[in-house]
Amino acid sequence: WRSQLALWLFVMLCAPVMVYALLYGGWADFAVVATSNWGGLCLNILFTWLSIAYAFPLGCVLAVVRHHRWGIYSLLARVLIDCIRGLPLVSLLFFASFVLPFFFADFDASVKLLRLWMIFTVFSAAYMAEAMRAGIQSVTKSQFEAAAVLGLRPAQTWLWVVFPQALEVAFPSLVNLVIALLKDSTLLSTIAVLDMVGMMQATTARVAWMPYAIEAYVFVGAVFWFLCNLIAWLARYVETRLAIAK
Repeated sequence: WRSQLALWLFVMLCAPVMVYALLYGGWADFAVVATSNWGGLCLNILFTWLSIAYAFPLGCVLAVVRHHRWGIYSLLARVLIDCIRGLPLVSLLFFASFVLPFFFADFDASVKLLRLWMIFTVFSAAYMAEAMRAGIQSVTKSQFEAAAVLGLRPAQTWLWVVFPQALEVAFPSLVNLVIALLKDSTLLSTIAVLDMVGMMQATTARVAWMPYAIEAYVFVGAVFWFLCNLIAWLARYVETRLAIAK
């Protein structure tokens, strides 16, 4: 399990940072590429990957805090989750793009992308928290009592007993959320970020490419259909491996 945990940490936390460093450059012989010049499908994938990588641990923390009765902390977690779930993602992205700069007096494009990533991460964490909370509630009280009898501390109980069972229950919901977040990354085009949809719209806005607008939308739809089905296939593979392990 240690090797599997190390692999998961690398894929979810270290690998996105390494990809970001390769894209941004500025070290060794790589030229600096400002985030304002990033675009295309690579931006959609990296944005979604980074958001999910950091939203999952944040969502687990929010789920645990909301599950317990910890006074003001549980109340704040509940208010945050309910507020995020009650607002459309596009309105939060517009808030991060046009309202937050007035508080920080910074309109730099790279900082704009960072603000959008933070909003996207918090949005993802709120939904992941509810999915994980449903999984946590499926763990019976006898599991906690058995862990206490074995001498496990509360942190060990949550890490090695509760979370594995909760994750198994919440796994289908988390996969659906990952697919939805990948598709929601196309909303970046509504705030002048040249993701795949934004670049397609900018291209078809030219007179020479206007007759091919339908083909462009079909191509973008086919690409995202393939990616979403690839994620679903990987999820089924993981579920099969978990079933074999059991």
